[in-house]
Amino acid sequence: MLFRKFITTKLKETASTWGSYKDARLWCANELGNFKTQLESSWEHQIKQLVPLPRKRRKSLVDTNTSVRKARRSTTISIPLHGFVMKGEVPVIRIRQAKSKDRLFLLINLPGVIFDDNKSRRKSFKTRFGHKYQWMQFVGKQIKSISNTWETLDDVQTWFLKGNFVNEINQLWEMRGKIKLL
Repeated sequence: MLFRKFITTKLKETASTWGSYKDARLWCANELGNFKTQLESSWEHQIKQLVPLPRKRRKSLVDTNTSVRKARRSTTISIPLHGFVMKGEVPVIRIRQAKSKDRLFLLINLPGVIFDDNKSRRKSFKTRFGHKYQWMQFVGKQIKSISNTWETLDDVQTWFLKGNFVNEINQLWEMRGKIKLL
């Protein structure tokens, strides 16, 4: 009912600009396709304002008709985030080695589809623990376990913007080293 009223209103607005039957025929011949496109985008915009689309993660961790793009380097750890997008590629968090001057460190990249502005985000683990394989695997396991707790894109955004996960993972790594020494 709401959709029918929306279309009726838009058609009345358009028809009020016609002066004659000839104007209506010309509009149908030349502008009907544009009208349809404008109508669809206006409707979509109005619906988004009325009812925000659910951003809840599906319970199933297996996405149908989606693919995960592989990392370019073998030293990159990829953590796919299944269940957050409806179709297309599965968003993937990447943990990779980066270089600052002469020192290597780990860098985490989050894909833009997670955020409202569609821009990817990065966070550095600095050069404190370097880039060794065990450190990289540890970071990957920590991020993977954290990602399994997320249910919505808002959870992911909050986790990233809070930003203290780098310090928390660093502290866990330090504690792990101290426990091994005992």
